[in-house]
Amino acid sequence: MGISGGSMCAALLAAELDLSSNSDVMLCAQEQSDRCRDGKQKIGMLVHNMLDDLLDNAAVQRIINNKRRKMHIAMVDAPSGSLMKAYNQPIKLCSNFTDKEDIRNAVLASTHIPYIANGNKTTMLRGKEVVDAGITGQMFVPAKGGNFVNVNIFPPLDYTLTNEYAFGQYVVKMYSKLNNKANGTIHAHPYLAYDFGSHIFGLDDMLVRPLEKDEALRRHHLGHQSFLSWFELHKHKID
Repeated sequence: MGISGGSMCAALLAAELDLSSNSDVMLCAQEQSDRCRDGKQKIGMLVHNMLDDLLDNAAVQRIINNKRRKMHIAMVDAPSGSLMKAYNQPIKLCSNFTDKEDIRNAVLASTHIPYIANGNKTTMLRGKEVVDAGITGQMFVPAKGGNFVNVNIFPPLDYTLTNEYAFGQYVVKMYSKLNNKANGTIHAHPYLAYDFGSHIFGLDDMLVRPLEKDEALRRHHLGHQSFLSWFELHKHKID
């Protein structure tokens, strides 16, 4: 179950693809990122081309038929193409996919940042104008129950930010509130990684530009480290 960039992760996990740092997924992601950085394609084509390259017929069938790890892709409607109306829309889940094009279109819809993705304000999915649900102030689907791990880019409001100075703590807590308006429980987040903090962000992040290879691998390592930290704290419950 994923929103925005998390929808790509959801698709790749449902397809049971290897997401390790030296995998085909990472190599493909870097190739497409470099094309965006070089001005050869818009950022929206990164998602399109990655799914086109990585989802062969077998992977598509695993997504469609995966009952144990069923994929749900989140987005919001933009009635009459209005972003103001989209902001107040509830998150909707798209499931029960029919083919590769259906899967790809859903992920493209979930990652459609207005104007940035491909120059358009909204995109169409199954006859409706939709956008990335992140614009509503909710960066993850706040699922409930013992079978869910909610992953967010920001920590819970009460999390102790040991790697941030006072101003950094203020900014992170502000964005933590803005990006979790449903006040959902957050389980895993980047601050569980030992060396994560706002100091890692730079110009590429400000410009919403794909990262260079070394920085992308660094972020991948931090993400892996943060999930391992969460797992170590909770593996007794899973066992």
